[in-house]
Amino acid sequence: MKIYEKNEFWIIVAVIVGFLLSTIWEVIKNQYSICTKRKAIESELQTNQGLIPQKIDILKQAKNSLAKGKLLSTTSVHFQTYLYNSYIGEVGTSLSACNRENLHIIYGTLKGIDISLDNFYREFLELSASGQLDDPFRTYINMFDDNIDSLTRTKGLIDDYLSGNPRVVTWKE
Repeated sequence: MKIYEKNEFWIIVAVIVGFLLSTIWEVIKNQYSICTKRKAIESELQTNQGLIPQKIDILKQAKNSLAKGKLLSTTSVHFQTYLYNSYIGEVGTSLSACNRENLHIIYGTLKGIDISLDNFYREFLELSASGQLDDPFRTYINMFDDNIDSLTRTKGLIDDYLSGNPRVVTWKE
């Protein structure tokens, strides 16, 4: 009796084929999951891209208010970061170094702007009362100008990232 005529041979073949099919299926599911999560992050970027003009408007209004010697609260709806925070660990390994760096810079800037806007009113009052700043109005007007510039550059980074042409954003020797 030849080996391929024995039941044990076919059982071993069936186990090996089953294992290979299961492994291939897991790889396909994982790739699909990563692709879906990358698209979710891109969708979140598009939403944040739409919020940038609103944040710039808030900053300009607050800056104009400060120029007149008045305070305006800058608390606003935050940029979305949930999908990025949730998925970057899984998705990051499938991205190029340039894409990872772009996302890091983009989301870091967006989070920083939200923190700055949330804390402005309280910090301004505290620093003004303590006398730590000679001209808190000028200091915060300059800070708002910097934030506007950062958001403008970040919008450009998002545009480039979503169009598939991310910029090199980190300095390397």
